[in-house]
This record gives sequence, structure tokens and C-alpha cells, in this order.
Amino acid sequence: MRFSKRLNALLAIGAGVVCVMAASSAQAAFISGLITVDYGTSATNTTGNAASSGVLGGGTYNSIASMGTTSALLDSTGAATSVTATVSGGANQSNTRFFNDTTGVSATTTTLLADYISGFVGNNTVITFSFNNLTPNAQYNVVAYGADAATNHGSTFTGQIVGTTTGAQRSSFVQGVNYVQNTSAVADGTGTLTFVVTQNNDTSTNHFFNLNAVQITPVPEPGSLGLLGIGAVGLIRRRRRTTIA
Repeated sequence: MRFSKRLNALLAIGAGVVCVMAASSAQAAFISGLITVDYGTSATNTTGNAASSGVLGGGTYNSIASMGTTSALLDSTGAATSVTATVSGGANQSNTRFFNDTTGVSATTTTLLADYISGFVGNNTVITFSFNNLTPNAQYNVVAYGADAATNHGSTFTGQIVGTTTGAQRSSFVQGVNYVQNTSAVADGTGTLTFVVTQNNDTSTNHFFNLNAVQITPVPEPGSLGLLGIGAVGLIRRRRRTTIA
């Protein structure tokens, strides 16, 4: 009798797991973990060490050294995804450059903050960034980094990330100084998530601003979390019944 009840409990757990997987399968098919895009002078994908993790974590990151749309990106485990990234400089794309400068960075921040795309010359220069092939209308936790070797080249972010960086330091990750974050950014109906970067606090005629890197990870759907909770409650109840029996 006890064996039968335990078997039923295991079957119920299995069914619950299947339900959870079904509820989240659409999102998992597009991105199941962390993706990091790092802009700079090298186009070689690299596995960062633990000390080089960003705000959302570390692992394999995608190094991009050109404007345009990337090929399929790797996640932090090195696995291929269907997600791509697009970066453009708009009408003034000729005023964007790729740099690598380790001034002021530390072992913790060097991977994501030492290199960057820099925009400059006039207020009309913007950098538009998009993740493509995400789950339509799904939520994501997104972090964008913006700081170069100067201490007054901050960036302004609009779109699915809203905020500013001052660029005051690059030795540690500080929100509002060298990165901005949206924990509930939403992909549009086509699975695209977009934000725009322009200058913030550089008062010179060049108006420098930067985009160093972007990280994205999916936000668990409430329905999936609810199913998981129901499954846990059911397991507890079945264990109690088995003990009493």
C-alpha cells in the first residue's frame, strides 16, 4: 500500500513537472539562460572567469567588434541559441568607434567595461540596440553597461531600458554610474527588445557616450511559478497522508 502511494506521488510530481515545462517551453525554446554581448575591438567569443562576471553572472560571452546584426548568440554555458543582436548608429553611424581601454577597471569589471562602442560629435548621434528572436511579449531582466575611461562620459538609455550612467568610475559595478537595469523589460510582438543610447553628461562639443555590454536573462512566468508551487503543496500533502497511513 505504501509503495502504491509513493508511486502515485512520484507520478503526480512528474505530471507537475511536465505542466511547468509546457507552460515555459515557448520561452525556453528561444532563451533559457543568461546571454552576454560584449562590444569592443575583439570579435572572439570568450569564456570569462568567475571574477569577470557581470551583474547577472558570468560564463561564456559574445564578443562583437562591428555594427550590424550578429549570428546566433551563445548563452553563458556556451550553448547556441536562436537569439541575435543588432546594433546601429543611425544617421551618424560614422561617428561611432570601437575601443579598448583598461584605465580604471578592476579584475571584476575588466571583461565588460574595458572595451566599448563610443558615440560622439553632436547630440544627434545615437546607438540603437536590439535583441531579436526572443519570445514575443515575454519579460526579461536586462542590464546595459555604459562607461569609458573618462569620468564624465555617461550615457542616457531610453526604450526598454530607461536610465542614465555618469561614467564616474569603472572599478566596481554601480547602478547609475556604469550600468542601468530593467528587471521587467518586455519583448514586442515580434520577439524584439530595443533600447536607444545617447549622451548624458559630457558637456564638451564631442558629447561622448558609450555602450560596453548588454546582458539578458528570462524572467520566470507567473503561471510557471504557480504550477511549481501547487506541485510542491501536493507533494507535502501526499507525504503527510503516506506517513499517517
